[in-house]
Amino acid sequence: MGRFVAFRISESGMDADVRFSAKTVDRAFRPIVGEIDGELASPAVGSSAKGRYGGGRYILGVSGPPGSGKSTVSSVLNLLFSDMGVPAVVLPLDGFHLKNDELKARTIKEGGKLLSLYDRKGSKESYDFEKLIACMEKLKDSAAFFWPLYSRILHEPVEEGVLLDRGPRVCIVEGNYLFLRAAPWPLLGPFFHKTLFIRSMKTVMRRRIIARKMKGGFTMSEAERHFRRSDALNIREVIRCSGGYGMLLLPTGRYGYRLVRP
Repeated sequence: MGRFVAFRISESGMDADVRFSAKTVDRAFRPIVGEIDGELASPAVGSSAKGRYGGGRYILGVSGPPGSGKSTVSSVLNLLFSDMGVPAVVLPLDGFHLKNDELKARTIKEGGKLLSLYDRKGSKESYDFEKLIACMEKLKDSAAFFWPLYSRILHEPVEEGVLLDRGPRVCIVEGNYLFLRAAPWPLLGPFFHKTLFIRSMKTVMRRRIIARKMKGGFTMSEAERHFRRSDALNIREVIRCSGGYGMLLLPTGRYGYRLVRP
């Protein structure tokens, strides 16, 4: 194996080629996938031969600040599960954004001022938490339903996003606020079998976020303004207020992560 491993992934309907160091793939990504595969295959005491989770869905929570690489890492883990013959799917949190009209109609108090929630789109308050909990219940119960997705072309959630019917075996739920300690977000904790938090360098997160917004139709000035007004605040909150995760990926350079267990 060379110094890097390349992957072809799809995020928000956009294809992308990404690469990571071979050391990251072998010492961080594959151990996560292998550990979960072992838990799926290993029956607990008194359980059936179907494995520890009885043939139900295994839910991996992946979180981190905006621009930390959650979607990319989740997509790569998904590909590695597929290589092992384990059906998996990535389920992003962003499909639970409130509609733009509703965001514009709501306000949030910040720094003594009332702001339109639309101006703080991406903050924890801009998500429909009750809808998220209802979908997590269905996910846990292996029900058939649509998981909503966010369109970076329409800049709106799409209700009929991913159809979950008889599978998949592993569900990778990824989003900024999954491990937030502020109410009501800790209610998500019991749904996850494993949890992974991703850190990144602030300059890298800023560059990724602005590039992503411009790819979705924002001008450079619009993307930078939204980053200052919203994304930078969200990054700080997620880093300071998240906790309780069992695995942590720390950046080791542009193409690398190191896996640690806090």
